[in-house]
Amino acid sequence: MAGFGHFAGHRNKPCAGAALPRAVWGIQRLVVFQIRSIGWAGVDLFFVLSGFLIAHLLFQEHSRCGRVDVVRFWTRRAFKIYPGLYLIILLSVVGILSPQANVTFPRTLTELFFLQSYLPHLWQHTWSLAVEEHFYIAMAALFLVSNKFSLIPRWPVLVVVIICASLTARILTPGPFTYETHLYPTHLRIDSLFIGTMVAYLYYFRRGVGEVLKAHRIKFLIIALALVRGGFGEGWKIRGSSRLFGLLCLALGCAILVSLTVFEIYTFVPPAPLEVFPIMLGQISYAVYLWHIPVLEWLERHFGDVVGSMPGFGIYLVVTVMLGFITTRLLEDPLLRLRDQIFPRPGPTNISLLLKLDRRIRSLPFHSTSVSFAFVRKLIALGLVKTAILNSLCLEDCPDRRHSASRRTGYG
Repeated sequence: MAGFGHFAGHRNKPCAGAALPRAVWGIQRLVVFQIRSIGWAGVDLFFVLSGFLIAHLLFQEHSRCGRVDVVRFWTRRAFKIYPGLYLIILLSVVGILSPQANVTFPRTLTELFFLQSYLPHLWQHTWSLAVEEHFYIAMAALFLVSNKFSLIPRWPVLVVVIICASLTARILTPGPFTYETHLYPTHLRIDSLFIGTMVAYLYYFRRGVGEVLKAHRIKFLIIALALVRGGFGEGWKIRGSSRLFGLLCLALGCAILVSLTVFEIYTFVPPAPLEVFPIMLGQISYAVYLWHIPVLEWLERHFGDVVGSMPGFGIYLVVTVMLGFITTRLLEDPLLRLRDQIFPRPGPTNISLLLKLDRRIRSLPFHSTSVSFAFVRKLIALGLVKTAILNSLCLEDCPDRRHSASRRTGYG
């Protein structure tokens, strides 16, 4: 949903044949313009939220089992991210969708291998997916190191170093401001994601921060709003020098707002009949983000500046959400169910069932096929079961860690 506002409405003329009073058209134009002007900041909020959610999952697994299965983490994220994006790329290559740039082999490879934040690509909004993918690589590498040498106690220092490195890189980036050189590159934007990981660190390991936030919630809310406003340049744009500290202010402001939410300082629970809508939007949000630019391009190509009016903008939202819903239900959900069967979430397993399976495997005859093949098959099966049993027992082996994980996250 982050990109809706950034691309809503471009001109200042009402649609031909409009019968509404001029004042009404002026008001709706102002609303659409303001949504468009600040909509780009939703990407930074998305980065902070994504950093928080990914780090929370990894901290949880590390606390439960003392290590992170990096292959499982990477594979689970691939099942989530790749299918929807590759569908958009396929539809672009075969000509059903028309991206902003000409479809060429190098641009297609850029999209396929998540290099959009550095190289010319097909769709202008996929650069953020490249930043996200590079963040997954960085997190996998960090936790791979942490499996041998724990980095968790030093996480705040690590985040500060990354923030300083990104800020320095933005300051040293030469030339006139362009999105491709000053806003898209991963090394200039990854600090927002790691700021989100810091929220997860505080939530998981420093729960006392919640009491501080609660005691001074008004002050922190004012600070957050001030930082968010400070992230915008003149005219609510990100231009020139405002990008240097503006992006950092915006990320810090979003991080405080996320903290006030996850620590349940400020919460909003819609009435029971309406709860389904935010839940559904959360489930389809990735597919909606993928579709929002292709839908805009298609509408403008066939109907002109249709999203420049409130009714047209409403049609744009409805079509995008519908396509996001269809893509999620028909493509993403089946693949995620398959993923959960092959690479389930780490956590407690039914030990009695695994032990029964273990005994059943032990009773298998060796002469069912050739001896050598049956022996290898039996060793593999036993190894898989033993591994699963050890994983399920990791909490029992570390009672202090089990108590900590249960108390901090509610996962027992």
